[in-house]
Amino acid sequence: EKQPSPRCSRGYPGLVAAWPMPTPPAHWAAPGQPVFVGRRSERTVLERAWVQAQQGVLQLVLVCGGAGAGKSRLVCDAANTFHREGAAVLAGGCNADFARPYDPVAEPVRVLLPWTAQGHIQLGDEVAAQADVVDRLRVVAGGESEGPVPSTRLLFDAVSRLIVAATAPRPLVVVLEDL
Repeated sequence: EKQPSPRCSRGYPGLVAAWPMPTPPAHWAAPGQPVFVGRRSERTVLERAWVQAQQGVLQLVLVCGGAGAGKSRLVCDAANTFHREGAAVLAGGCNADFARPYDPVAEPVRVLLPWTAQGHIQLGDEVAAQADVVDRLRVVAGGESEGPVPSTRLLFDAVSRLIVAATAPRPLVVVLEDL
């Protein structure tokens, strides 16, 4: 049986204070959406991952398929359900102007970054370490670095730290589309 690590358990002392829960993108629940039907086996996989996430076990689920197969509809429906059950939901993805390898995570980082400045999300034990990670996150979010631009590996490490730290008070669902 999987056990949550101390760094991903909700309520881990000193790691994160509560931060306001964002809502899923409005177009995901727009009026007039048809009732979601089918895709039971795929939905079951997402629901199992959700149960594990509620227990503090970090999860990664990749939903793959051809264009028009219903991936976005499946993920949006599940994310809306998980939000109603207490998950924070953030969305990002690729677009035609895809220029940097970390662009798909830029929007979730932009949403979470202000909460690091206010102390609601702690990214390290030392102030200097937290400042370095925040500087890297600013680059991912589309801002400028206070020094040389960090390597892609360091940028992704900063994003990983942010997402793990943000899961402490509640489960977090990050949907990245069209990768």
